[in-house]
Amino acid sequence: MIRPTRFVPLLWSIALIAPQPTVHAGQEPAVVEPPVVATDPGWEVSMIMPGWLAGIDGTIGVRGIETHTEAGIDDILKNLDMIGAATLEARRGKLGFILDGMYLKASVGGDPPGQLISNVSVSVEQVLAEGALTYRFYESDRARLEIIAGARYFYMGTELSLALDPAGVRSVSNTLADRILDRGSEAAKKEVQSRLPGLVARLESEIADLKANAVSEIEDRVHEKVEAVKEAIRDRIDDGIGSGDPGFGVGISQSGPIRDTIRDYVSAKVNAEIEAARAQASAAVAEARARIRREAERRLEQAEKRLAKAIEREINDRVPKNPVAASKAWTDPFIGFRGRCELWEDWHLVARGDIGGFGVSSDLTWNAFGAIGYALNDRTTMEIGYRYLSVDYSSGSFTYDMVTKGPYLGLRLDF
Repeated sequence: MIRPTRFVPLLWSIALIAPQPTVHAGQEPAVVEPPVVATDPGWEVSMIMPGWLAGIDGTIGVRGIETHTEAGIDDILKNLDMIGAATLEARRGKLGFILDGMYLKASVGGDPPGQLISNVSVSVEQVLAEGALTYRFYESDRARLEIIAGARYFYMGTELSLALDPAGVRSVSNTLADRILDRGSEAAKKEVQSRLPGLVARLESEIADLKANAVSEIEDRVHEKVEAVKEAIRDRIDDGIGSGDPGFGVGISQSGPIRDTIRDYVSAKVNAEIEAARAQASAAVAEARARIRREAERRLEQAEKRLAKAIEREINDRVPKNPVAASKAWTDPFIGFRGRCELWEDWHLVARGDIGGFGVSSDLTWNAFGAIGYALNDRTTMEIGYRYLSVDYSSGSFTYDMVTKGPYLGLRLDF
């Protein structure tokens, strides 16, 4: 066993005989620098509380009924139910991410989409959420640039309240009734002129009634030609309520009351034309069938009056009195750039632009933002600028082609 007192001189002996660095005369001993260890910058986290004083301008469509709405921030604030927004940013080295969200619920007015509507009220519930990755590809003492790529989620709940315009409904009804009358009158005259002589020639007496089946055949041929006017009814009604969805116009033009009223008119018109033609051809027939002719004329007059009223009644009954509502959710990819430039002490500029949609959901969406910022202290910055967001989305009978734009005021907290 080696005692400690003997072990110490042994260590000194080893140290003396070990090779030492050679130091020449006038030369300083070499200094060994410690190795450089890379430091982890850690996460830089910021919370931004944005105040986007935005208005809207564009087209909203629900069940094919489209209305143009334009409302400034003052209009929205007057009818605001709820709003909230927040942004979280984090970066570690060159890589980072952004999480952004906004909720808005408000009511605004819309332009009447057609002659049948006097007023439109639009209720909007909107959720916007965004997630993006960032990569800083340039950085200097005064500027930095980043590429951003991510996805933007939209939820849009829309409710349209329509108010019918009585004068507009009456005008459209009268116009459509006149088109039916014109087509029916023209068709009835042609059919009666071409077929009546042969039918009268087969009668036992010139004052006898025509066979019912022969008259029915004429009515059917006239009715076929009048049926084409239903397309005009459909289109005019859809235009009158601003509908790109033919459901309302088709429903009204093909409704039972409209169909029956047109059939009654055609029958009355054919019989009145037959009696007028027979009276013109023979004075004896005119005298003998005077009462029948007057009855046919009275029946025709009543049928013509009922036609416009039937169309007006169907419009009033079928155009929705309760709000028309729909909601959609979709997600758009986007890519863009953002940057920051230091101006002078405590002042800086920030800008961002991105484009997306690409037909994945929206046909096109693009976003632009610019602001000037002032550092209130080491961790708090205020930014004032302007933001513009455009979205062009449609799916079936739902349309959201809207620009949201306005001044921006944000408070940034760095942690």
